[in-house]
Amino acid sequence: MKKYLNSQEAADLLCLSLSKLYKLTMSRQIPHKKVFSRLRFDPEQLILWLEENVIEINTEEALQKQAEKISQGRDHV
Repeated sequence: MKKYLNSQEAADLLCLSLSKLYKLTMSRQIPHKKVFSRLRFDPEQLILWLEENVIEINTEEALQKQAEKISQGRDHV
């Protein structure tokens, strides 16, 4: 039988607060099931979701965009 995670376990797996996890479920942005009005999460689906929704923050392109934003902010001062 497949093991499903409860809300706290899912939040811990994803390093999210419970309130953020609830917001994602309410907006149907994260895979979940309701079993007798309790949220349950398939850990395999959560890992796939996480991999698809990761934002690369240290890529050269991301750093260049951040530098451009900072530069634009200085131009308006």
